[in-house]
Amino acid sequence: QEYNVIQAIRYQENLRRKAAFLVNGYDNRYGQTILIERLFRKLPQLRNARKIRIKLDGGCEISHFWKQIAPDFFGSDHLPKMTQHMQEQIIKSINECLQSQNLIFIFYIPENLLAGFLGDLIQDFWQIIVDRVYNKDT
Repeated sequence: QEYNVIQAIRYQENLRRKAAFLVNGYDNRYGQTILIERLFRKLPQLRNARKIRIKLDGGCEISHFWKQIAPDFFGSDHLPKMTQHMQEQIIKSINECLQSQNLIFIFYIPENLLAGFLGDLIQDFWQIIVDRVYNKDT
């Protein structure tokens, strides 16, 4: 994983772009915490990346994921119901963030919930982000 992340960062730097990563940091058995610490040491520019931590302990639904990251972009955890418009605003904010800094989404999802949620996370969050920022200056 470390090699792949370093290659991704270097590739994006060569294109004068920033990178975003999804990391599941829930369980130390898989070494994700150690991976992140090592990357910060090897890639000082990643240390200044914007880190968004999402904790989903009970029931993993993509709507909960969107609601968890909303305060990082709107500055309040007392937000109204998550709407398509709010999701669009979050995507716009992510795109703006990637204009100037790397971005790491560190999500904490128990292993027993991860398998059923991972497909939704990739399709209904990550792929949307990738589609929006692909071929742009990010």
